[in-house]
Amino acid sequence: NHEITDATGEPTQTLAISNVEVLDSKPKLLDVAGVKEGEQVVVVTVAQNEHGLEDGDVVVLEDLRQGMEGLNGMSVTVKRVAIASPTAAKVDTRGVAFKTALGLPTESVVSNFERQYDFYKSAFDEDEGNANKKFPVRTITIFNRLAFVLNDDNGKKMLEKTSVDAFRQYQSGGLLNQVRPPIYKQYKSLAETLQGTPVPQMLRGEDWELGKGVEVHLSIAAALDFHEKNNRWPQLHNADDASQMVEIATSISDSRKDTEGACWAQSIQYGFPMGEPRDVDEKRIARYSRLFAAELTGFCAFLGGAAAQEVIKASGKFTPIDQWVHHDEEALVVDECASNVGPLFGSRYDYQIAIMGKDF
Repeated sequence: NHEITDATGEPTQTLAISNVEVLDSKPKLLDVAGVKEGEQVVVVTVAQNEHGLEDGDVVVLEDLRQGMEGLNGMSVTVKRVAIASPTAAKVDTRGVAFKTALGLPTESVVSNFERQYDFYKSAFDEDEGNANKKFPVRTITIFNRLAFVLNDDNGKKMLEKTSVDAFRQYQSGGLLNQVRPPIYKQYKSLAETLQGTPVPQMLRGEDWELGKGVEVHLSIAAALDFHEKNNRWPQLHNADDASQMVEIATSISDSRKDTEGACWAQSIQYGFPMGEPRDVDEKRIARYSRLFAAELTGFCAFLGGAAAQEVIKASGKFTPIDQWVHHDEEALVVDECASNVGPLFGSRYDYQIAIMGKDF
């Protein structure tokens, strides 16, 4: 188990409360994730134009007065508040008029949007050309409002000590201090993930979607088996070792076909395994073997920096890499012409020549 105390490293927000409202029946146009039309919802307006919070963020109530002191120190989960608006209305959310209107109570804001909605809906329905068409609507996030979640663990703890009616007493003051609850992640062992990673993550998203990480993952497993069998690693530009690596990788892939969630040569579309067998890319696995012993100083520096970042993440700050990230830079490799990549000179540039060729 690993505890993440700060997943992003971003500074937390402190927001000044300007109003708290209890809506006994959520209006149709008001959109709060998880709250149905007609259900009760507590809406908080903040003094800032944009609160910068996301659904599921947690805040602590502070500095509440006028009979609301009992709520101070309590944690509550928040969600964004949005409102439906006809697409044809073309509301300028950055305009002065819109921002001024958001200074009104939530019920008044909703009432204004309802009148706008009814006007455009009526015009849409009267147009015979719109028969059987859906009325186009867009959702506008109201960035100076948040809704309290009262049905999760934080909300239930709060309601054990008070009631929703306590928010009706609001007059002025109060702060929302964002906190980051710890995140607990479980990581699997090398042996588990070496087999149980059907679509290995790649540094480039498009490579991951196409499933190009499968060959890299199989090559790593094959290299470990190769070492166990030969008591050494594949040698540079060794054709026999490359042939043996391809055989081992193919055998590993075939043996995993019937294992659910395993990494094997199957068709992958948009990052999802399809379960349809395909041929192992022997060219890439053989290339992996031939260049297994090679090093590029620039890439080694990158890996050193990435490893250092992961060491820092052990402290709980930032989110660690999720088990594996592969990268296969085929554009660097020019091993089609044997005379271009060998024979090597025994110099410090041999690895670069072995990968990128003498011409480079």
